Amino acid sequence: MKIIEITLSVSAVTPLLDLLLNVAGELKTEPALPQDILRAPAKDLGDFWRDELLAAQTDDCGKFFALFTNDKFLSKGTIQITPENSDPVLRACAAMRLRLRATHPEALDERVLQATDKLPKDPALSRVLLAYVFLAELQNILLGNRTPHDPAPPSA
Repeated sequence: MKIIEITLSVSAVTPLLDLLLNVAGELKTEPALPQDILRAPAKDLGDFWRDELLAAQTDDCGKFFALFTNDKFLSKGTIQITPENSDPVLRACAAMRLRLRATHPEALDERVLQATDKLPKDPALSRVLLAYVFLAELQNILLGNRTPHDPAPPSA
């Protein structure tokens, strides 16, 4: 994968990052997928596996937010995706989108997602929807720029 630079509006993205920081905080203690989906074969293995999953989610989200905490983003709105951070950023986007869907179903039900021409009237729900779409678009950009020699996208 080549290095990808994306220029964003700092004033538009910052409120979304505030919301996503809260979501990432939840991912430190809760898996992105609901517990009933994450069944481990044995209790002791389940605890170990869950702890590993939470650590991986936390690490991936840290790499995602590192894109937005440097001078290049703060001054020009530019983030840089490298071959080293692309997979963790993809996984973080997937985990945060899953968590948003689980915690804000009213903002992300299918009717709302299909009505792309108008935002919900509630500003909080609009921000959730915009954050969800932002993450989806970032994933699309990253997946669209993979080369045939790149490893398969992460499953998340």
